[in-house]
Amino acid sequence: MTTSLQFRNVALLASTGNLGSKILKSLVGAGFNVTAIQRAGSTKQVQAGIKAIQVDLSNKTDLSSAFKGQDAVVSAVPNPVLKTEKIMIDAAIEAGVKRVVLSEFSSNLEAKGKDVNLEIVKDKLEIRRYVEEAVKGTNTEWSSINNGPFLDLGVKMGFLGPNLRTKTATFHDGGDKLVCSTPTEDIGKAVALMLQKPAETKNKPVYVYSTLISERKMTDIVSKITGQEFKIQHADVQKDADAYLEDLKNGRKPANPWARFNLCMLMMYGEGYGGNYADTAMNETLGLRVMDDKELEEKVAEWLKE
Repeated sequence: MTTSLQFRNVALLASTGNLGSKILKSLVGAGFNVTAIQRAGSTKQVQAGIKAIQVDLSNKTDLSSAFKGQDAVVSAVPNPVLKTEKIMIDAAIEAGVKRVVLSEFSSNLEAKGKDVNLEIVKDKLEIRRYVEEAVKGTNTEWSSINNGPFLDLGVKMGFLGPNLRTKTATFHDGGDKLVCSTPTEDIGKAVALMLQKPAETKNKPVYVYSTLISERKMTDIVSKITGQEFKIQHADVQKDADAYLEDLKNGRKPANPWARFNLCMLMMYGEGYGGNYADTAMNETLGLRVMDDKELEEKVAEWLKE
């Protein structure tokens, strides 16, 4: 990393989580000076050699003090809500932080003609609207990374088509729709690359992907690697999402504990939701490669062994 970059000192929230740890690794590898911000009393061990500050995350004054001298603040907090992220944003602005990176890491939040203000992302959209207003007239900018479903987790947990545990493969609306997907390792790389492109990524969501994949193609890949044949189950993505929303509206507990996940499937495969955003992704700007078929198969085989 050259000395001319605008951002050098980076504070990272949730650095020990599944995604946060990948972001931390990439930031350190790119030469950033990283400080891990942890909640007071946390017993989680931060990566060796990384400075950690424990602070009351609900106290803006304490957070602002922790952010002093930081060029960027990156939030990798899972399931962020406005109540807490607002404090982080306000503290960063007060401390003179140059860039706040929101914890979005979602599918397409910019879909045209569709109400993407779904339950699973409404908090992220509220946070986005808040930061857009909060940074006006300040020296602080914002940005976010959005990446589609986590590719490595999708392979391991079976929500990108094939599920080795149940020996079934679910095809939403036929199974041939392409969705942009990114493994957590590449998401971490994208955050580090984004902070090295300040002008190109200022005050905007940055979309990236590592592969365009359909449920049918992923099923073929996993079958090829494991020799497992899958029983195909078909699902209507809009119908399943509507059923969950109807239960929610009427205060009923869905029979399926995973029913809420149908909203994720809607954002991935639903007509007009833009699960395939490859044409607007900023991979080329950032320098993040898209996998070829051979690389994808090798990675899937690697993840299935973990």
